[in-house]
Amino acid sequence: MPTTNIVSERDFGSLDLLLKMKPAASTKGLESLIMWTNNKTASWLRTLTDAEKTNLFHEARKDKKLEARYKERKEQVRKRRLEILKEKQKIKDQAEEKQYRKRVECVKEMEDAAIWLDQKKMEECLHGVADAEASKLILKQMNYHRHVLKSKGDRGLFAKTSRGKALTCEELKEHMRVIFEKNLRIAEVGQESDVSKESERGIDYTNVKKKLIEKRRKDRESRVIAKEKTKLSKLKEEPEVLVGKAIQHLCKVDNDAEWFRAVVRDLVEIRNEKMK
Repeated sequence: MPTTNIVSERDFGSLDLLLKMKPAASTKGLESLIMWTNNKTASWLRTLTDAEKTNLFHEARKDKKLEARYKERKEQVRKRRLEILKEKQKIKDQAEEKQYRKRVECVKEMEDAAIWLDQKKMEECLHGVADAEASKLILKQMNYHRHVLKSKGDRGLFAKTSRGKALTCEELKEHMRVIFEKNLRIAEVGQESDVSKESERGIDYTNVKKKLIEKRRKDRESRVIAKEKTKLSKLKEEPEVLVGKAIQHLCKVDNDAEWFRAVVRDLVEIRNEKMK
């Protein structure tokens, strides 16, 4: 029994190298190359006579059971992997369905109740309520925060028991206070977004979108113009670079103007005066 995994690590290193060198090779082919090297098959073949080699190659070509066993094993591995994937997906679907049902249940329980986002709201709703009824209300809010709002907090904060004993009303209130503190910033952001929605109801978003599109178009045109100016400066210094290039040529006759596509074949004369 080997005391280290050096041998297997070496084989995986060889496999990684072969995958990069021969990406289209089959697993069986790569395995054969690694086994050929590890078993020193070439050295062993050199010790055989020509007759022994011929007989050995003939028997190897004739025996097709190895190929059939390889295909059978490959299919078994594929089916097993498929079963494992299906089982994982089934477990995932069941967990998601369970979470969904829990969220629906929490929402139904809160249909006629206000959602508590801070301690002040909790105290208002629990004012004058008996401890037993208050505990039920707090547990409903805890479930809603946990399953629907996804409020942050340790799992114990949302539990209704501790060490097998039901938590008292005061202990549940303290848990809710901690939940409010841990999720205070999220609640404030939610309130700010509600206010902003109220204040933005009169905004015409169609015009805002048009203005943004127009601004982007002008910015794009400005970048194109700046780029063309840079190209023009280069052409003034080296006009010969235009040879072989496709251009658009503007022809004017009286008040009529028309653009024509053309290809620069040659430069007849390089003018020294400033190009217009």
